[in-house]
Amino acid sequence: MGKIDFSGNGADRDSDSDRPAKRLRAAATQLDALGSANSTAPAINPFSSAREVPVSTNPFGSTDHPLFGRPGLSNLTPFGTSASQPRPETSSVPSDFLADNAAVAGSSPRAETVLYGLHRAETVSVKHDESTTGQEGGNNVGQEPGEQPSPENGAEIVQPKTEEDAVTNPIESFDDHGNLTLIVGKANAQVNFRVCSYSLRRVSARWHDLLYGPSSDPKDREGLHGWVVRLPEDDPEAMRIVLRVVHGDLSNMPVILSQDALSHLTALCERHNMVGLLKPFWGGWVDKLPEPTLDPTIFQHLGIAKKLGHLQRYMNILIRIRYSSQKRPDGRLCLESHPDVDLYNDPYLQKLGILKPWENGRLRMLHAVSIELRAALDKLLNPAVTNCCSSKRQDWQQTCDCAMLGGVYRALHGKHWYSGGAQNWEQSLTVSVRQLVAMIDEIRTAAVGDSRMRRKQGDAHMACTPWTPICLTDIIRMSACEISPSGKAYFERRAKKSGLDVLAPEPYVIPAEDMLSPAQPLSNASG
Repeated sequence: MGKIDFSGNGADRDSDSDRPAKRLRAAATQLDALGSANSTAPAINPFSSAREVPVSTNPFGSTDHPLFGRPGLSNLTPFGTSASQPRPETSSVPSDFLADNAAVAGSSPRAETVLYGLHRAETVSVKHDESTTGQEGGNNVGQEPGEQPSPENGAEIVQPKTEEDAVTNPIESFDDHGNLTLIVGKANAQVNFRVCSYSLRRVSARWHDLLYGPSSDPKDREGLHGWVVRLPEDDPEAMRIVLRVVHGDLSNMPVILSQDALSHLTALCERHNMVGLLKPFWGGWVDKLPEPTLDPTIFQHLGIAKKLGHLQRYMNILIRIRYSSQKRPDGRLCLESHPDVDLYNDPYLQKLGILKPWENGRLRMLHAVSIELRAALDKLLNPAVTNCCSSKRQDWQQTCDCAMLGGVYRALHGKHWYSGGAQNWEQSLTVSVRQLVAMIDEIRTAAVGDSRMRRKQGDAHMACTPWTPICLTDIIRMSACEISPSGKAYFERRAKKSGLDVLAPEPYVIPAEDMLSPAQPLSNASG
């Protein structure tokens, strides 16, 4: 048997015994192309870029149709690597199932773009781009795993896994042939939605500009690779409701939404210019909201009314906030029930733009109370006017008025809160408007009880009073300000988008729980 020469220098023989040697030499020649020392072919660099996979021609004349050519990440060369780094293992996760926390080889973190203090939606593509290989700011697809939401909408739930078998964020599919993945929510509570980008672009100009506008990158929407848009500022539950409507799934639309859920939904629709999309639903959701409570969540309710153009609800809540707020030692306003909560540094309220109207409205109410109180005291000081006595005897009338006047000032002095009619007296008050109204009624009651006429004349002065009780409803009516033409136009535009009726504000009705009786304990006021 002839010897097999693996060096390639032996003479070729045609005998049957030499045929295995020929086959081995042919195999060795093929191996040389992969980098042997004797090869004349250029060596293959394992870190070089992979060539694009050719796409077969399709009748649509475009390669971005979701039905054609969508290879998995295993067909791609890892990006963000260099010759000095060990070659990482490629991910087996298909690009269709790409989650934001998938451990894709060679990925590098990408900082979120901040625009005027708000996070901008970031488009991420898993396609390899040689121009960004190894550069900072490359495509980012790696985060910590988030909680898996329940598939309440009946959407398909896919469990993609990395090579380490770590379960990633689930993907809820609203379109089996969707060409876009939305990664919605913060890093610790993200949800991935597979959607149809064409459906999104048709319902919102904002989405059209983001996905297909001049500023979008055509490489991101090529059908060969995964197309991902990150929306960290949006709420997953709110996005789920919107996507149901976008993709025509109205069978699982909620009938009732909590205040928190409705707030997230209005914010999302306003951000993406999609308020009109939910026009058939806004009215029912708003009408089923419970009455707001006097705590910081009332501002969330106020924001919902403003964004949807519900003028009646907006004005009612704003009035309630004005008469239920008091001043802190640092001069800032707060709610009676939460004096330690600093509302001035809250970005939601700053964006809502109600801090100044809140302050001005409270001052107008306090000024209306001071007008009523000063008018009552001026009448008591006028000897030509009978104010207090219900008797028709002139001597009794004068005596009763003097007794009431003394009782009023004695009560005012005992409270240590009235400065004798000084100008801008109301600006020094720290109590709320409703507390001030209740305190003035305490003064009136104390003056009646302090009057000696009641004891001298029996029941003759039972109906005597220094002034007619000041009513909070009258104060609200006196201090009401009409909405400006520009403000009215704003609410009309909003209401047109949301489908809510534009009604003129009706007279305000004070909730029963907001009425304070003189028997209730009150805070001390200054000034």
